[in-house]
Amino acid sequence: MEPTNDIDALMERIKIQETTYEFDHLDEELAMQMGIYVIRRARELGKPVATRVTLNHRTLFAYSMAGTKPESDNWIRRKENISYATNGSSYYWECWCELGQHPLEWRGMSYEDYAPAGGCMPLHIKGVGMVGTLTISGMASHEDHALAFETIGKAATGQLDVDLSGLF
Repeated sequence: MEPTNDIDALMERIKIQETTYEFDHLDEELAMQMGIYVIRRARELGKPVATRVTLNHRTLFAYSMAGTKPESDNWIRRKENISYATNGSSYYWECWCELGQHPLEWRGMSYEDYAPAGGCMPLHIKGVGMVGTLTISGMASHEDHALAFETIGKAATGQLDVDLSGLF
């Protein structure tokens, strides 16, 4: 979690981020563009990450950079599970747990299957709501979250600058 003296304010900022951007559609091409953007930015940062984009639990894009750990896939799965279960970001739930409120036990969720750790952001379709996730694992929680939010913002505003024309 990022250093802060005001977890409540951080949680409020995260809640706003969760619904700041909505898409007209989400398909395989946009998922690939988002995934490539994540990998490109992680390389610029010098950090190996694993990333996955899903639509209704279906994987549209997945990639693990050299230097990632085998358990990254499990972290991604667990972060996605908490986002799908709550329609929110996994980072929000990390902050919630930091407050000592332990919502996972209250909700019948096990830490084996749900990870309250930053890096999974919900993807929303206008007029529909949450339909998928963008998940990043490999950096500190707040860095995973920040890159996911950055990527969603760029994707929603047409600023990913990822050209797939040579692939199709």
